[in-house]
Amino acid sequence: ETTFALDKEDKRTVSLPISIPADAQEKNYTLTVQTSFNLVSSTYEITRNNALGLRVEGNCEASREDVVMSTEVLSEPYIGERFGVRVQLFNIGEERTQYKLSISGYETWGRLELIEPAVLTLDGGKSDSAYIYLTPTTEQPGRRTFAVKALFNDRTAEESVTLDVK
Repeated sequence: ETTFALDKEDKRTVSLPISIPADAQEKNYTLTVQTSFNLVSSTYEITRNNALGLRVEGNCEASREDVVMSTEVLSEPYIGERFGVRVQLFNIGEERTQYKLSISGYETWGRLELIEPAVLTLDGGKSDSAYIYLTPTTEQPGRRTFAVKALFNDRTAEESVTLDVK
């Protein structure tokens, strides 16, 4: 955690150190970064949560994945309004590979609108992005989670996405 003051239209980049446990598995993790803004003269407050992908590798249990996947929620999700998630895949293998994207775990709180494109074909060492569009249909705001999966060569890479539906 860090606290600092900004004047109107000021910007600041902040680095926060994190400790990776020695027994961490080599895989993709999701970090949730919470940013709050408070006015000094009143109780007005804005809080935003952003999910960031983190790839942990090296000195870990080896993974069979030949892909690194990261996700980014593109806009605040609101009940009844479509929002997007960018999925970036990076083929860390040497062979041209086809990745079929799917999601699960959203069915009780939302509706899948589109995965575009649903299939990415990447040469070794190359990356590209796909976009997932969902509409929250739940009647209650709150924290929701779903899984993004990339199926390839009889294997699956998976990343969990957690967001606050408003």
